[in-house]
Formats: sequence, C-alpha cells, structure tokens
Amino acid sequence: RGDILYQTKIKDGPVYFYLHFEHQSQPETIMCYRLLTYMVEIMELHRKQNPKSKVFPLVFPMVLYHGKETWNAPLSLHELLKVPEPLKRYFPQFEYALYDLPNIPDEDIKGNIKMRVYLLIAKHLHDKGFFKYLMTTLLPMLKKIDEQSTGLDYLRTMLYYLINATKDNLSKKQIMEAVKQLNSGRKLEEEIMSLATQWKNEGRQEGRQEGRQEGRQEAKLGMLDLGRSLLQQRFGPGADRYKSRLPKYSLEQLQYINGHIFSCDSIELLFKNVPKS
Repeated sequence: RGDILYQTKIKDGPVYFYLHFEHQSQPETIMCYRLLTYMVEIMELHRKQNPKSKVFPLVFPMVLYHGKETWNAPLSLHELLKVPEPLKRYFPQFEYALYDLPNIPDEDIKGNIKMRVYLLIAKHLHDKGFFKYLMTTLLPMLKKIDEQSTGLDYLRTMLYYLINATKDNLSKKQIMEAVKQLNSGRKLEEEIMSLATQWKNEGRQEGRQEGRQEGRQEAKLGMLDLGRSLLQQRFGPGADRYKSRLPKYSLEQLQYINGHIFSCDSIELLFKNVPKS
C-alpha cells in the first residue's frame, strides 16, 4: 500500500490529489471496502492537519495487481454492495482503477526507468525463466539506474526484494552473478552478499556467547535501518506509524518483517502476521 501526493491543474485552477496504490498478488472481493476506509483515513488526516479548510483533497484509488489468477473482484462500491437501482442515489459510490500487470504487454508498461523496472520485476518474478529475463532484459536497465546519483539506494532495495521474493526460482549463486555483472567492485556487492548469507544461514552458531550477543545487536540495528527504508519504499506515508514500532521487535521478528514487506498485500496484514517471540 502507498500514497503519493500530486499537484495538478484542472479548469478551475490548481488542485491537490492523492494517488492511492494497493499492491495485490491475489484478487480480494472486498477491495472496494478496503479502499473506502483508506480514502476516509486520508481525508480525516487532512481535516486534522487543516482544521480551517473547507475542502478535501481528491483521492484517486488504484490497485496494482500482479497475481496469476484473473482479477474478478467488484470494481465499484455499488457492485460490491449490490445496491438496488432505486436506492443508488443514497449510497456512496466510486470505482477504482485496476492496473492489471499480467495482461499488460511489457512494451506498454510506461514511466521512468525505476518505475518500469519495479513493475517488470513484479510481473515476471514468478516466471520459470526469470533468471534469463533478469540477465537479458532487466540488467541493462538496472545498469542505467546504477549510473544515477540515487541509483545505489534503489538497487539495494530491488536486490533485497529479489532475495526475499524469489527464493523458489532464483538461487543465491544466480543473485550474486547478477550483482557482480551489475556492480563489480562496489559496496553493493558486499552488502548483498551479507544479506544473502543471512538468508541462507539463519541461526548459525559461532564464536563465544558475548560475541554472539554483540553480533545480534549489530544485526538488529542493521535490520531496523533496513526495515524503515523498505517500509517507506513499499508503503509510503502509511508506513510512518509502523516504523516507530520496529525497535520493540526481536532480530528474528525484524527478519520476518523485512523478508515479507514486498510479498504482503497490506502493511496491516504484514504486522498482524509477525510471529510471536
């Protein structure tokens, strides 16, 4: 889930509106209801922050779907509620925009290069031939991003996403091969190697107890920093109140959170499913 604030111009002058995204890997029948609650939350936040304002921002709801099943959930609130025709004027109504990735040809996926890479990864990451697709199609695009001033942070996030979202069809060796071709000799390779080692060797026992405790504390601090960054990237402003909760979790719980950020459909569900200590 994510919210982006835009300013644009219409006939009557400038207007602010929120573009609300829901990332879904499975169809959800009550999506309209979920979106309605988020839209009301956004407007309520605006009211609290601007108590003298007599207007509300426009909230544009959009669902980004990248699952394999056909999306068959109602697109409008009236359709979900099955409102009888004579009563429709008395019930709120809206329809969300569905961005159905599996049915959009790659060449029709537009936007800046960072957005296109993310959407192409989301679309193809469960394909059997994903490694070949990564090396032949995505790698040249990732190299262009690497040349940008903010490229390193983006690559770090995307590669961590790949480590955690494609364990079934992308091996540690394949990930490291891609990293070496992408970023040979740079700090990113060391960071991704460390993450991949953590992925493959959780629970490893070494050193004295004092050393283990110190290592766990350092690892937890690293997981905290990474978690805050990934939550912000994935869920936008909606992540703020959840980032403050992270320090109370154990190292293992933080590893769970960071490992499921990009595969979970909502931030509420992500934190609800965190295993107990």
